[in-house]
Amino acid sequence: FTYVMRRDSSEFPDALRLLAAEAGVELSVHRRDPEAETHQRRTRAALEQAAIFMQGLLRESPQAKETRDYLRERGVSEQMIEAFRLGYAPPGGSPVTTHLRKLGTDPQVLGATGLAREDQGPTEDYFFNRLIFPISDRRGAVVGFGARALGDAMPKYLNTRENDTFHKGQHLYAFDMAAEAIRREATAVLVEGYMDAIAAHQFGFDNTIASMGTALTNDQGRLLATSGADRIVLALDADTAGAAATRRGVDVLRNVGLDASATEVDFRGLIRHEARLSVDIQVVELPAGEDPDSVIRADPERWRQLIEGSVPLADYYFRWALAEHDMSTIAGRRRAVTDLTPVIAEINEPVARAHYYERLAATSGVPLEELRRAPLQRPPRASRPPLASAPRAEDRVEEGLLELVLQAPADAKHLVSRIDPSHLSDPTLRHLLSTVLQQAQGTSESSWQVLLDELDDQSRERVQNLRARIAQMPALEGTNFVNALQFALLRLRERRVLEELREIAAIEDAPAAAARSRELGAQKHSIEMAIRELSVFTRTPSVRSDSRNA
Repeated sequence: FTYVMRRDSSEFPDALRLLAAEAGVELSVHRRDPEAETHQRRTRAALEQAAIFMQGLLRESPQAKETRDYLRERGVSEQMIEAFRLGYAPPGGSPVTTHLRKLGTDPQVLGATGLAREDQGPTEDYFFNRLIFPISDRRGAVVGFGARALGDAMPKYLNTRENDTFHKGQHLYAFDMAAEAIRREATAVLVEGYMDAIAAHQFGFDNTIASMGTALTNDQGRLLATSGADRIVLALDADTAGAAATRRGVDVLRNVGLDASATEVDFRGLIRHEARLSVDIQVVELPAGEDPDSVIRADPERWRQLIEGSVPLADYYFRWALAEHDMSTIAGRRRAVTDLTPVIAEINEPVARAHYYERLAATSGVPLEELRRAPLQRPPRASRPPLASAPRAEDRVEEGLLELVLQAPADAKHLVSRIDPSHLSDPTLRHLLSTVLQQAQGTSESSWQVLLDELDDQSRERVQNLRARIAQMPALEGTNFVNALQFALLRLRERRVLEELREIAAIEDAPAAAARSRELGAQKHSIEMAIRELSVFTRTPSVRSDSRNA
């Protein structure tokens, strides 16, 4: 399939039909309901008309002067404004929906476009005083819109609400414009935001697409994996949120890019079936405080060098794992080995694979032969990304901490901000906590909608479940909240100490095991005393047994 797609510069459905005919295979076609097809066709026509109307407003409306000035200040050329069909939504009323009604748009179709809202009284436009970014499918048809606030309105970026026509997680911004360049260069560069993608195309980097500011989904990953690219480069922002998004994006691409076709004979003479990555995943490490848009506009050649010098997947994972886990402890080394062995096993090139195994052996102290025969825990080959794996038993302690953070009163934000997300072992909860803490640092009051907009579908569902539980809990304020937070953190620390004690007990001949065991025993005693004192002070039963059970 990939060969035919590249040979003919065609999409997968065309290659499927051609090869089916050659093989004598009859394809069955699922016919949609004619009424549903008509409704979708009319909805897309209305979306196209809305895009044309908002383009005209950006070009000609006096109200759009601030937006035109903003684009000029950002260095966006007139050619790019036209190519990306940028538009403008006026500051009030319902000019867009009124325009669509004048064109005879059916009310049901108008509702399906996601451009109207009726939750606050009479029908009004969904977007107000925003720069508009039309979002197209891979064939170039408008399916929705992104919008950037021009003033202090929050959220800063807003997208068309999810509906039958628009599912944000199924599209990549500018993919229709980048598809040919991706196939030609066999490389796709993924950035985060609309302006990042526009800047890249303006300076000739036409194989660039954007994830539209949210975590990469499996659908988007599959779109990239079947785009004709042999190499996918993630170039997301260098801040904490960007680093977390890069990590999740790499996991998603690993999940959808695995090809379970390699068979090897290991050192014991046993046959092993290994999954290898069908695409080369690399990461651009941007300088702190910079994003693709700023780098490209300041020095396009420097951006080219960053792309050419992108870090291989295994190197990126090594840096992440060594920063994430405490390599001075047995538990930390075990977690690093668990994270890194499947990544190394997926490397196609044997010499490179051997190099990384040796590097991990030297870093972790685990013999090379043991690493090669270690059971591999890869991302599941399913429609869900790795972050959606089934909850582990110990996550109840971590979920309890997250529940407290999500209901933290405003006067306790300084305490919450000191929590280190790396102490959580569950990757989903660690990501959620990082997102909540970033939001808490940016504003004095958390916004559920802003938080949910920044999450992938599985994380969003988990937050909704946590939110439902929080709604049934009594509100905690002042000393009660502080004490509950201390309880949760102590339980988490106790569990980590117990886990490392179990690890040490399994390595009886380790030279430093006895000394480390005594040190951990003292820590365990101190934590137990702190929990007991806190329980007496607050007249709350000890929760030590709960943490052990968890």
